[in-house]
Formats: sequence, structure tokens, C-alpha cells
Amino acid sequence: MSTAEVTSNKATFKRFQDAVNTCDLQFISKTIDELVEPDATIRTPLPGDATGAQKLKQVWTVLLQAFPDLQLTIEDLIGEDDKVVARIVCTGTHSVNTWAWHRAANPLRTKRSSSSASPTAVWLRPGESSTSSRR
Repeated sequence: MSTAEVTSNKATFKRFQDAVNTCDLQFISKTIDELVEPDATIRTPLPGDATGAQKLKQVWTVLLQAFPDLQLTIEDLIGEDDKVVARIVCTGTHSVNTWAWHRAANPLRTKRSSSSASPTAVWLRPGESSTSSRR
């Protein structure tokens, strides 16, 4: 893959991060429609029948309900061939009960790596402000 293609893939990842950081669900949903294939494989513990881009929209709906000020900061963005891997710091305030999380009213700050080849899920424990990652 050419350097231009890797640069373009990184820009796409950054565009998604920029959309998410608006915390505007309509804008995030529009960006997902533009960037994610309708039949993309999305692995998540969220219940529901949706797949692909629709499932990713559900993920962000739940995340923004629980963390309305959620922000992603890219610390490293690495591209090779057709893959992009990011090391991200997630910050936000846990403010609402959701199906998976009990309100803790604690700030969230976690570092995680994300890639299409090796997704990482962030699990929150009730009453704790820290997280653990499971694969």
C-alpha cells in the first residue's frame, strides 16, 4: 500500500475521532454512514439485532448516554498497509445509568489501543472510576 493510501486511512480515523468528540449523536451517525460499510463487522457486548454501521451507531448512543462529555485523544496513530492502530486516551464523566453501567458520577480516564485487527472493549465496574480491558 502506498504512503498516500496509509495517510488517507489515518485521516479517515482522525475524522471519525473528530466527529465523536463533538458529542453530537446526529453528526456522529452521519459520519458513521459516510465512513463505515453497512455490513461491517462490529463486535460489542451490547444487546440488539443491528449489524454493521447501525450497530456502531448503537454503541455511540449508549456511550454518550453514559458519558455525555466523552472525549477521545489520540496519543499515537500508526498506519501500515491497510491497517490503522491508535493509542487513545478516553475521558468523560459517568453521569447516567445504562444497561451495562451503574451511575458512579466518577470521571473516566483510560488509555486503550484500538485497531480493526485487534479491537479492545472497555468494561466499567460499578462504583469505580478505573477500567480494565478485555479482549
